[in-house]
Amino acid sequence: MFLVKVPRDGSTVDLQPLLFTLFLDTATHFLFGEAIGVLSGEEPKNIPVDAQTFLKEFQNGFEGMGMRIISGRLSFLIPSKRWLASCAIVHKYIDFLTQRATETCKTTTGALKRHNSTNNTQSHSLLDSLLDLTDDSIEIRNSLLQGLMAAQETTSVLLSTTFFLLSRSPPTWAKLRRESMGLAASGVTFESLRSSRVLRNIQYESLRIYPVFSNIVRSVLRDTTLPTGGGASGQSPVFVSKGTTLLFSFYSLHRDPVIFGEDVEVFNPDRWEVIKPGACEFMVFGSGPRACLGQQKALIEASYFLVRMALEFERIESRDSRPWAAAERLTTSNANGCEVAFMQGAM
Repeated sequence: MFLVKVPRDGSTVDLQPLLFTLFLDTATHFLFGEAIGVLSGEEPKNIPVDAQTFLKEFQNGFEGMGMRIISGRLSFLIPSKRWLASCAIVHKYIDFLTQRATETCKTTTGALKRHNSTNNTQSHSLLDSLLDLTDDSIEIRNSLLQGLMAAQETTSVLLSTTFFLLSRSPPTWAKLRRESMGLAASGVTFESLRSSRVLRNIQYESLRIYPVFSNIVRSVLRDTTLPTGGGASGQSPVFVSKGTTLLFSFYSLHRDPVIFGEDVEVFNPDRWEVIKPGACEFMVFGSGPRACLGQQKALIEASYFLVRMALEFERIESRDSRPWAAAERLTTSNANGCEVAFMQGAM
């Protein structure tokens, strides 16, 4: 369905909204057991609002959360009426799907029919698993929302930015196409996607130069000391007191020329054949016990999509001379979208 909406005659298309809709469908299929049909138009029956409205309100809620996180203690100055209305619509939609799944799982005695993951060969969604664990509708809703924010927005932003960069680097697209043909010849598998250095390098470089999460905020729970950051040189320890709000800029971290080379503003996937940044030097998925649980899922989904597009189209061209400009929500995407053109060629 996605490929049907991509022109094959060199016409300009903005991939960003298409990717948002595609990964909203894939995310809701994983979470709820069925896609909400925002891309295909095949929506679940009797839903409170249509899929396009849900997408709009979901993104409004996402943007409102991002603004409040960025504003910190001044968040009370941001008008809340429109944001709360969007949140209410999203909650109503998810509650409807949860209630319907609950009714479907009920036995004739009125109790919830618990899924047996050992014997059940049917598709098992996150909602199914949550219903196995709890009857608390608020907890279920919150877990589904967290999963939806992680699964939909992040992968679509990663791919939108990656295609923006690839459209301005014909040699990299040609390399990706050759790699994709090689993978297709032997059969595309989870393992072949995960082990492809070309795919890894392209995605890592995209995430380095324009990270999906450009900043992250943490509150200090107890008095502590950071190993560096103090003194005139910035290499001495620095005391951080309980209650302090810390902001980490991954955008800045990933532009350290000591680690990534002097050409930090240049999209150069080949640098990853040489550099080996540490866990606290390249942090697109976080680090430590709070590192992103969906890292492999996001990278494999993006890898498969890149391979599929590279097999389908011989060339990609940029149709937007404007530079990348940050649009801050919880994630950071290109405010100018991803205006490109694809040309089809023989494999």
